[in-house]
Amino acid sequence: MKAIIVSIIIIALAGLAFFFWSSTDNEEGQDVANADGVVATFSGEEITRAQLDAYVAGLAENPQVTVPDASQEVERAEFDRAALEQMINEQLFIADAQAQGVSVDADAVDARLAEVAAQFETEEDYQAELAAAGITEDVLRANIRQQLLITGYYEKLSAENEVSVSDEEVQAFYDEQITDTEANPFEDVAEQIEAFLAQQKLQVIVDGVIEKLRENANIQLLI
Repeated sequence: MKAIIVSIIIIALAGLAFFFWSSTDNEEGQDVANADGVVATFSGEEITRAQLDAYVAGLAENPQVTVPDASQEVERAEFDRAALEQMINEQLFIADAQAQGVSVDADAVDARLAEVAAQFETEEDYQAELAAAGITEDVLRANIRQQLLITGYYEKLSAENEVSVSDEEVQAFYDEQITDTEANPFEDVAEQIEAFLAQQKLQVIVDGVIEKLRENANIQLLI
């Protein structure tokens, strides 16, 4: 059941809230390895090393993500920078979603939270998993809200851009990509192919939105 909570954390970890600390100078100057060290600035906001480390820790819970060990200095530095870029993208996207009027109903958040809690046999099991994940229910609620906000903006962009997939596109993908047609009859996989192609088209639109947001964000990476 831990995967349920972890998946929500991974989707919207950067959107917990901007609990940012101000950077401070010490005798050795600004030290980005320090938890309070600022590792990036954008749109008048800051991301600290502590936030980046928490974000990477969340990614590490995903079995599909391999986080380089600290001993792999070059690889880990590259991974951290990529994660930092993703954090910035997420925050810019969330802020734009709100600016574009996307909102999340409190009832929807409560309903999703109830669905998550219902996956556990007892309240004690639920609370234990929250503790194991290192978060409170309020933080989980905030993550769910961010997840729903992102989903809502995706849906808005999809509707505004009239994202659709034709039967011909589905058939062409099937003919080109599916080699074992006996094990995967067209009628069994057509719906999945359509959803995949629609997601690809929508992602291109989302990437374009984020690219424009980044152009005006005055992004500075400090690691």
